[in-house]
Order: sequence, then structure tokens, then C-alpha cells
Amino acid sequence: MKLVFKKVIKKVTVFRIREIIEGYHSLAVFEGRYYVALKDGWIAGCVSLVKRGWYMTEIKHLFVKEEYRASGVGRFLLDEALKKVFTPLVCCTVRSDNERSIDLFLKNSFDIMGTFRNSTTDREIFLMVGNLHRKE
Repeated sequence: MKLVFKKVIKKVTVFRIREIIEGYHSLAVFEGRYYVALKDGWIAGCVSLVKRGWYMTEIKHLFVKEEYRASGVGRFLLDEALKKVFTPLVCCTVRSDNERSIDLFLKNSFDIMGTFRNSTTDREIFLMVGNLHRKE
């Protein structure tokens, strides 16, 4: 499967991303620079990057449409997004029951740094952090 990673600049594409994400996460807060993975011209998934300071970038809404899951789209989005990060640390929040996402981030040298409950949904959330300048 040939995927293309593309920065979102058209308002119609932003609208399509909002529709996709809000279908699964109605309380999502949209911010940052969005990128999409395109397969044959169709959106297969998306990710947002938000620079939080000189030291940290947050990955938000790494999302793969259901029909493209378990096909490498999530890994592709994460790999390509990390190429756009120029801060030493990168973080994300992941629901504790989202085993695929947790596994993806753990395999990419992220660590679970803490847990908390989302006060709106009462779901347990993991704070995951990756050090892009880590020396192995």
C-alpha cells in the first residue's frame, strides 16, 4: 500500500478530518498543524502536532479510519509526524484501553509517564512521552 503524507491546508480537508474524528471522539479539541495519510487520494488517517514550548511537541488525534486499521497507516503517520518534530521531547495522551495505540508508541521509544482520569468521560488516560534525543 503506497501512502502519501501531506500537510492539511484546504479548509474542506480540515472539515473532513473534524467529521472523521468527531464521529469517534465528540469532545475533541482541534488545534495544531494537521497532516493526513492519503491512500489513492482518500484520507486513511490523520495526526496533529502542537508545539507546547521549545522543549515539547504534543501529538494529537493520531487517528486511522476503521477500514485502514492494522495495515501500517498508524505507524506511517507516527513515523512521518516525528520527522516534523524539532523539540527534544514529544508527548501524547492515550486511553488506557487503546492497546493498539499504546503498543505503537511503546515500540517507538515512548514511555508511560503517568495516568489520570478524564473528568468528563471518567476514562483512564496514559501520558506518554518520547525523548527524540535519547541515546540508546
